[in-house]
Amino acid sequence: MRSPISSPVPGILNTNRRGFSLIELLVVMGIIILIASLVAPSFSSIVLGTNLSRAGQVVGDEMILARQEAVTKNRDVTVRFYKWDDLGTSAWRGMQIVTDEQVDGVSKVRPLARMKALPQGVVFDPALSPLLDLGAVPVSGETSTPDKVTETASFRFRANGSTDPKFDVSESYVTLKSENDPSNPPDNYYTLVVNPVTGKITTYRP
Repeated sequence: MRSPISSPVPGILNTNRRGFSLIELLVVMGIIILIASLVAPSFSSIVLGTNLSRAGQVVGDEMILARQEAVTKNRDVTVRFYKWDDLGTSAWRGMQIVTDEQVDGVSKVRPLARMKALPQGVVFDPALSPLLDLGAVPVSGETSTPDKVTETASFRFRANGSTDPKFDVSESYVTLKSENDPSNPPDNYYTLVVNPVTGKITTYRP
């Protein structure tokens, strides 16, 4: 009579099957680690590219909104860039659009949208962002500026869509890059150029 242990009848567990040995498990784990180490750089590059594109879209949308507000509401709208510390590193990490309003005869800054922080790991590159040099000043107790901001730079859109100041087109851009990329120019970047006459935004990617 056939033993039930080796029985081919479905549903009967064959308790004689051998499991994985320690050496086999170590080999499989080694292969997984090797594959992960090869894939990780490519994955990081994909994530950075995605974050750069998202950051560039945010910055471009804010600039377009600022220009639209200036033209449709017939008033100056200011684009502000913000610098602050994160984990001990100071960098240009955000922006906001604001306008000046007269309240009881006093000019006050009113935000038109909440501050937009760039995605984690993405910053404005000061070496390739001449717009950051426009009126860059330290922040000292201005109530309209977020608490963590240490420095701001700004330019305005006029009611006719042009910019103030009337900077040269060769200086009318900002560039986004990875915070951990020390190369100049960066290996991967996102540049936005503002036409000083029309206010139109053009983007460039490598």
